[in-house]
Amino acid sequence: MAHAKPALDDRALDEAAAIIAADVEPARHVSPLWKIHTDSWRASYTTDLLDLLNVLGLFIELESTQTELLEAVAQQSLWTAADLTAEGVLLVTASQPPISTYGESTLF
Repeated sequence: MAHAKPALDDRALDEAAAIIAADVEPARHVSPLWKIHTDSWRASYTTDLLDLLNVLGLFIELESTQTELLEAVAQQSLWTAADLTAEGVLLVTASQPPISTYGESTLF
């Protein structure tokens, strides 16, 4: 026994055609990023994607080494501001204002 396909009425077909022809925004969109698209996939995109995947793969390979390094660093004692000042590393005194603070509109 053959199954009959449900028939679309003319109104539904007209609405679908209008949406496709007008390239109307979707009824629900999460962000305006949906408007950013390209009509084709350039070869440079493939190169960039492969570069990114290779870098991520290298990071994954280094994960165990990074874990060991982090554990070694975390086991060391912390240096105080006095230690850094005594070594000549920390040259800023507490009385000096910071160079910049978060949220400032200028860099200089």
